[in-house]
Amino acid sequence: MTVTIDALTRGLVPQQNIAFQKIDISTLQFNVTGAFTLVLPATPANWQLVTFDSQGEFIPQALFVNWNNVFSVPLLAEMWEHDLTVDPNTGLITETITLSGADFLALLANRVVYPRGTSAWTAQTTTPRTITGPAETVIKTLVTENMVTAGDSARNVPNFTVAADLGRGGTVTYTITPPKPGTGTGTAAATLGPQLMDMVRSVAAQSLIGVQINLAGNQLVFDCYIPRDLSAEAVFSTSLGNLRGDTVSDAVPTADVALLEDGASAPNFTEHDASGDAAADPWRRAEIFDDQTSTTAASDLAAAVTSDLTQGASAHVLTITATDIPLLRFGSTVPPVQGYQLGDTVTVAIRPGVSYTDIVSGVELTAGSDTAGTVYMGPATGVQAAGTYGAYYEVVTPIIGNPNFAARGQTVTQRLASQVRLIDKAVAQAKKAGQ
Repeated sequence: MTVTIDALTRGLVPQQNIAFQKIDISTLQFNVTGAFTLVLPATPANWQLVTFDSQGEFIPQALFVNWNNVFSVPLLAEMWEHDLTVDPNTGLITETITLSGADFLALLANRVVYPRGTSAWTAQTTTPRTITGPAETVIKTLVTENMVTAGDSARNVPNFTVAADLGRGGTVTYTITPPKPGTGTGTAAATLGPQLMDMVRSVAAQSLIGVQINLAGNQLVFDCYIPRDLSAEAVFSTSLGNLRGDTVSDAVPTADVALLEDGASAPNFTEHDASGDAAADPWRRAEIFDDQTSTTAASDLAAAVTSDLTQGASAHVLTITATDIPLLRFGSTVPPVQGYQLGDTVTVAIRPGVSYTDIVSGVELTAGSDTAGTVYMGPATGVQAAGTYGAYYEVVTPIIGNPNFAARGQTVTQRLASQVRLIDKAVAQAKKAGQ
């Protein structure tokens, strides 16, 4: 076993190698905060990871996972749980400590984008700020201003740096227009502006680019990268053994007709039908009423219609079940092994002779024991204590396609599902024709 987990101090210095039962990085995602769960035996050393402040609040614990020296990720435990179970037959007591949280992209998800990050919130104005430039430059400018050189020192993250800007990616434009401080109430006050991760996704929708936070020494290093086109090198298929199955499902729209009453002078009532044949089919026509009498602005009305019809659009879902194989894995490339990372484009051969390309939008990594006990990595030898746990296992499951990643107004999964439906339709017609 070469998956190791180190506990880090607040200064990001390794303080102990952790004996663990199971690490489940449930999803590391492309430009989305991932999540993890770590189950530990309740040893005295592991109890040292659970600390509290003067108010009794759990203090987040930094961790560093090294996955077989081909991939590594710093994690932030934000929740802890203690479980104690007594076997009614033997009286034996089993205790575990469970830490859960996210990767350090959570720091970006917790930061509002200030129009001018080097000034305090009270110095902001409602004047919009538009930034235009290479995708990497726009992202790193705003991350630096809001996390490294912020006007409010409490917003700056210790031991957090932004890698040098290489100007990668196409030219993008991003505009920040928050409300004036003090004017928002109720719901408006809770939506003061986009988060940094929202900004990243908005930029990436204009020019495909990924972000990541790695640990270098005792520094969290934020950087951008350009996903690669590995469609010729990284192939998932049943014949190779790394495509375990696929499922395609379609559902009729829940709203394909938006009926609006608005504040415009005339007409006050308007009907907006979605494109396609569904609205004209009485079996598929689904109407929704939207009261927009509070506005006369054409742009607001158009946005409301778009939102209504988008939320009610027919659902097209493609689920692909894939796995790593010895010559194609998540992580670094070491010939003859081909590695892939989040955002890379790969090929999925769902049917013989028919291939599709899509991005790797996520990955799930699990390692541990299949029975209660500890899985221990010593600081040097890695020898496990005999007889304390079951068989060790590792599972890596890539997620190909993602309904949450927007590109050109349509999600990559929807585009892929659309292709698959065309193939399925052709196959069905051929079967009916006896071919």
